[in-house]
Amino acid sequence: MDKINARPQLSFTEAVKSTWQNITNFRGRARRSELWWSFLVYVAVSAIGSSLLGGNFMLSLAFSIAMYVWIAAVTVRRLQDNGHSAIWVFASILAGIASSVFMSSSGDLDLISAINVTPSDIIEVVTKPVYIVLGAISTISNLMILIFCLQDSDPQPNKYGESPKYC
Repeated sequence: MDKINARPQLSFTEAVKSTWQNITNFRGRARRSELWWSFLVYVAVSAIGSSLLGGNFMLSLAFSIAMYVWIAAVTVRRLQDNGHSAIWVFASILAGIASSVFMSSSGDLDLISAINVTPSDIIEVVTKPVYIVLGAISTISNLMILIFCLQDSDPQPNKYGESPKYC
């Protein structure tokens, strides 16, 4: 029987470099350390970028999309490391997009963005069935993503490739 040896976790620099080199790669597998170090950078850079670009909608939107693709790619690879499908990430993304589109097109965004909005106005909007369903889809998919990303990977190859952790 072959002895399986785990390689040490990736350092901060190795993890961020690997994620950056695979910015649009949704294939293969990623280690936990790669995801969590990259997520730390994602949160910090997103916060700084949002505050610096907040006044320019188009630049802020482009920056947000680029950052989201970056973290989505490593998240998909992390899910695949455990043998799980990327469908969880795409369900979360689609629920967010659908909610945003519906909120903008229905006028609900204007209602809750008004200067004199009341708590009852907000409750009226968020208790609409469409938001409850989309919120449930988003919550469940994000919770499953978190659970799957916290799990250790299988040392054996899976349909997404060789384990990056075990040699």
